[in-house]
Formats: sequence, C-alpha cells, structure tokens
Amino acid sequence: MPEASSAKEGPLQSIIIEDYGKIIPSDKLEVTPIDQFRWADPEYYSKPFLSKELRKWAESAKDEESIEAAMIIREAKASEFERKFREAFGDSPALAKVHPIRFHTRLTKEMMAQLLTWEEMILISPVDFEAPLYNPNDYGAVRPPAVYVDGKQVEFERSPFLENGTTYVPLKQAGESMGATVTWEVSTHEIEITKGESVIRYSTDQGLAIRNGQPMDFPIEIRDGVSYIPVRKLGDALGCLVGWEDKAYKVVGSCAPKTKVKVKEVIDGITLLVDWNGEEQKLRLAGVDVGSMERSYGEIAIQKAYQYTKEHLDNQEVWVQWVESKEVPLDIPRGFVFLEDGTFFDASMISSGYASSVCCSSIWYSFLDELNWQAIDRKIGVNGEKLLDGVHSMYHPVGISRIDADGAIIISNFPEMEEKDLSGWTLVSSKGATFQFPEGTVIGSASRMIIMTGESAVRGIRESSGTVFSNQYFIWTTESIWDGEDDEVILYDEVGYEIDRYQIESPK
Repeated sequence: MPEASSAKEGPLQSIIIEDYGKIIPSDKLEVTPIDQFRWADPEYYSKPFLSKELRKWAESAKDEESIEAAMIIREAKASEFERKFREAFGDSPALAKVHPIRFHTRLTKEMMAQLLTWEEMILISPVDFEAPLYNPNDYGAVRPPAVYVDGKQVEFERSPFLENGTTYVPLKQAGESMGATVTWEVSTHEIEITKGESVIRYSTDQGLAIRNGQPMDFPIEIRDGVSYIPVRKLGDALGCLVGWEDKAYKVVGSCAPKTKVKVKEVIDGITLLVDWNGEEQKLRLAGVDVGSMERSYGEIAIQKAYQYTKEHLDNQEVWVQWVESKEVPLDIPRGFVFLEDGTFFDASMISSGYASSVCCSSIWYSFLDELNWQAIDRKIGVNGEKLLDGVHSMYHPVGISRIDADGAIIISNFPEMEEKDLSGWTLVSSKGATFQFPEGTVIGSASRMIIMTGESAVRGIRESSGTVFSNQYFIWTTESIWDGEDDEVILYDEVGYEIDRYQIESPK
C-alpha cells in the first residue's frame, strides 16, 4: 500500500464516501483503489486526511487567506486536541466544539499543514455538507412531540417546541387542523382566527386577543416571523379537547362532537354502563380489543384490562365521541372516550399495554395501531407477560441483530414489518456511552442500519470498503468501547423504553 504523504509532499489520496454527511459527489474525491487498502494497518489509521475540497482551495489560496473547516479527531484525544490547538495557534481563531469528535474553526494553509502531523487528527474537511452524519443538536435535546387531531398527524412547516413543559405549535397549521380559518391582516397587524360564529382577533402590536368583542387569554409567541401558541390553549379556544399521551409522547386533539356521560359501572375492560341523559346505557370502547390478548396471554389479559379501566373510569364523568362501527356484534353502541383533562382513554389503554387495536373501523385506527405496536415493542402491560404454551409470537420488532468484530452494530427490521421511525432512539453501552439517532432516521422494511464504533468508525470516516451492505450508517465513536466479558448495548426508543439488548462477546 502506498504511504500516505504529508500536506507538503503533494495531495493525499483517500476514498471518503461518508464524510459527516450525505454521499459526497465523486468529483470531490481522489480515490485509492480498494485493493490497495490494508484495513488493519495501524500506521494507516494514524495518518490524518485532508479532503479534496480543501486541497483544491489550498492550491489557489494565498498564504494569509483562511477557510472555515471541520476537524474530526479521535474522541479520547479531544481534551488534548483543544489544549494543543490553543498552544499552537492561540485563542484566535475561535475553536468551536460541535460534537465530541468534531471541531470547527478557520484555518490557513500553514495551520492545515501543521494539523496533518498531529496524531489526534482523523480528517479535515469543509463544514458545508448537505446533512450531518452526526446531529449535535440531538444530543440531550428535548424533541417536540407529534401532534394528532382527529386521527391525523399535523404536518408542520416549522417544528413545534417545548418550553417549561408546554407544547407550542405554529398557529396557522394547528388552527386549520382544528377546523379554523387563520388569516393575517397586513394593514392592522392582526391575526384573525375564525371557526363557526367565533372570531378571534389578535393584535401583534398590542399582544391582545379579542373574541367576539370580549378580551380573552390567547398567549401567542412570535419566533422568526412565525406565530406559536400553547396547543391546549388553542384547543380550548376552538372547542376541541386536547390531551397528552404520555407513554406515546404525543399530543392528541379531538374536535368531533361529543356527549358528556357519567360512568356508573365498569362491566369489563372495554364495556361500561353509563348514565346518558338520565337513562342507563351500555357503551363499548371503540377501536380497542382485549380478546386477542386473552388468546395469547390468557385470563390475566382480561383481569388487567378490567383493573385498568376501573381505576381510570369508574364513577367518572367523561366525553364520548359516538361512532358508527362495522364491528360485530352491533348490539352495544361504541364510542371513543375522553377524560375531562383531554386524555384519550382508548389510546391510553392501548399504549399502556392493556388492550390491542381493532382494524380499520374509524379515523383513529392508524394512530391506535401505531400505539399498539409501540406497546408490543416496549413489552409493557400485558405485552410483558409470558405467552401461553403453544403460542408463538409472529412479531419481530426492530432490534440489534449482531455486533461485528470491528465494532459495527447492525440494527435490523424484518420483512414482515413496515418502516420504522427511529428519531430520538438511543443506543447505550454498559459503560454509559450513548448514541442518539438523528431526527428523521427511518429504517425500512427488510432493511439494516450500521452504527460504527472503534475501528469500523475510523474506517467509515475515511473510506467505504464496499463490505457494508446498508443504505444508512452512522458514526458513534472512534474509540473502542467493547472490551469486557460483561459488555452490553441496549436499544431504547424515543421515550426511553428498552426495545432490545445485545451481549458483546469478549475478544478472543
């Protein structure tokens, strides 16, 4: 294999398919043939690389010119690198740490040449790639929850945000999802929200809201030209119930007509006796089922469903959204039940693992089905019980299929499963190291995803050997974090439920 030359000896040769972002166009790369690489060569790994973009810049730049550059370094050398950089170059230019192994600063040609002699370095590259391979904003960040209204997820052009436990949503799209018309009056600097006979006018100059001539509490906050409002306040103003689904980490809104009833008796886990306009009436929860869980787990499924429903609904006043169901039998009316605080009880029962979803009977089916799979993923409620003898689960969730000898973690999704959004999911090693999947990470059906550590991460930064057959792969850390007999890696979902764990085989 040819020796990698220094910056003064001419252009370095490298193959970099993944460079802190999406695939780099081939015209940005100089490629060393695959058969010339020796993957286990320690000397090869110890030599830093300069991307072709920076080499092209250096060929024409004057000595005093500088360029904004990203420096990827060995994680164990981060503190040493910061100290060494400031000793060599002072406090100017500023050195910004944007990730445990990535720094940004302005570099001259002379600075680059010096850095390429440091053992702490892995790669120096431009900063303006299309998308980060690591998303530093996701580390420890609080992700805004998804918002559903009448069974449909609201798609926002600007993301909602959380502040002091309150979810703020863009007013226009959230208001329209709740059946309102939202307009902006340029001449008066007013936002007008109209639904039925209710007209709300909010003055951005005065910060005051008037509804049908009367002042009202309507706490709009304007950020970057977008009007946000607490989603529950908006629901109250537009006559919608808005609740929080804690286990699913979602906001749930319902604007459909409802009837208020009082629960007089919980007959079983999904059947209630209610007082409806002074008359006793049986009510069956819509969209939920306990029978399928009984067939898999036995009588304990029936018992726990009854206990859960009785604890939350017995002697309570609730709101019912009556539905025309195609389920059988049809002798008992069905309805979705909402608590006074906006909690969607049918959804909470499923997400807590005490009922499963019923196919296709309502606008809420897709939402409830998603909660059902989440509860199965997390093995919570009845889903955590032992299956009956002779019953075999046909469900194969996303999980850790193996960890290669070079530290690459293989995450798999099975052919019978739909694609899965892994945004905010985390991998945690038994030593406490954490990797968080960036926002928008999706693993398709029958797909694999590679999370690289140690030797595989160093190689992944520099080149692609063609041996990783996956459409997505990410860097966790360049350090080896698997070195003991008791090493484990655990996969958690976005809320923090354990999905899978894998025991690392100690090196022989």
